[in-house]
Amino acid sequence: MMAFKLEGPLSYRPHTFGESSSHWGSEESLDSQDSETLSSLSDQKSACLEFQDYHFTPIAEAAQDLREQLAQSILPLKEDFKKIKDVQQGLLTTADCIQQQSYQTKRQIQDQFIKLHQFLYDEEEARLRVLTEEEEQKIQSMKEKMVVVSREIELLSETIRTTEQQIATSDVSFLLKYKTTVERVQRCQLLDEPELGPDALIDQAKHLGNLVYNIWSSMKTLARYSPVILDPNKSTTEIILSEDLTSFTSGNQRNPGEKDVNWALVMGSEGFDRGCRSWGVEVGNSAEWALGVLTDSLEKDGAEGWSVAFSDDEYAAVLSEKNLKSLQLDSNPVRIRVCLDCDRRELSFYDADSGACIHSFAQISDKKVFPYFATANKYEIKIQPEDVPLV
Repeated sequence: MMAFKLEGPLSYRPHTFGESSSHWGSEESLDSQDSETLSSLSDQKSACLEFQDYHFTPIAEAAQDLREQLAQSILPLKEDFKKIKDVQQGLLTTADCIQQQSYQTKRQIQDQFIKLHQFLYDEEEARLRVLTEEEEQKIQSMKEKMVVVSREIELLSETIRTTEQQIATSDVSFLLKYKTTVERVQRCQLLDEPELGPDALIDQAKHLGNLVYNIWSSMKTLARYSPVILDPNKSTTEIILSEDLTSFTSGNQRNPGEKDVNWALVMGSEGFDRGCRSWGVEVGNSAEWALGVLTDSLEKDGAEGWSVAFSDDEYAAVLSEKNLKSLQLDSNPVRIRVCLDCDRRELSFYDADSGACIHSFAQISDKKVFPYFATANKYEIKIQPEDVPLV
């Protein structure tokens, strides 16, 4: 609200009872002043109303316009707020996933070490048992030899004692029994001296020689080498991986008569861009499978791929969804060998059992490529373990 300070004609000071009335002026003068005062007051009131109509209405409109503009200006902020909240939720979800992955990985590591500890314990017990058996066997052999030696000692001791007694007898008695005494001494000669032989002692070289290496070698039955390790972080959500990350199945099954195939895909954890690599894949009785190599992650549209696939009882070489080449095979392969030559930029597929070439790609990308695998049913696809030299 605007306030005016009224001065001039409307300014007055109350008189005191002692003051003369002449201070207020004459009646005529008062009427004249009152008239002027009313006129001035009326003019100022009119001016105030006119100013109010002119000034306050634009302020309201301007405030409303500015409110709308400000409200519009924060709309991008609201979008940014929603995006950053989504990012926050994504981070929280990722953090939960990390904790779950860590827990599962920790449990699997502990399980593997439990198996290793059990294996080493069993290996230790087996080797100690063999050592104990050898000890008992050779101790028994020593005991048997000691029995023979004890009998020989007793016989020799008795012969020596009786002979010495005979020597100490009188001449007549000595001569009468001389022949008998000599014969007894001759019969008592040690026929065969017991021999320990080269195998009498514990074969320490056999038990201790290359002990750790031999244990390591025997662990091959427990620890198989896989040329490709499947990467859980490079897979579709439908994939179900084994704990050792060497086999998988699909969580979504294709219904009979369903045209569309919902593929579950997974990539290898290591990419290759030089040298020769190969790996075997057991497809078994799977009705839908695909395997080959990709240049990039599954999510990127620019990823290039080369693969062989089997679906709807047909085999095909696949460069893209629209670039398929039908393949005619004499038999259905159960195990497939994939051979990658990065230097020559060649990729070949073979029937691992018959050795027949299924298909070969030439001039594949010179970029790093990753093995990839896919299926659309419950049958397990498995990377075949390989024997590799330990040294």
